[in-house]
Amino acid sequence: MPRHPKKPRLLVADGRAYLWTLRHSHGVLDSGRSTDCRETLTLYPQPAGTGGPLRID
Repeated sequence: MPRHPKKPRLLVADGRAYLWTLRHSHGVLDSGRSTDCRETLTLYPQPAGTGGPLRID
């Protein structure tokens, strides 16, 4: 069974664990046309409560 595309994945680096997600979004002009294609990577330190999320646009 394939994984759900919005479910966070696990990254372990230098003994620290993070959950991460990658999102894709578009801005919308007044005319209704899409603009500003954007990818956002978010890292969540684990265990929860050991720091805030880091978002990279």
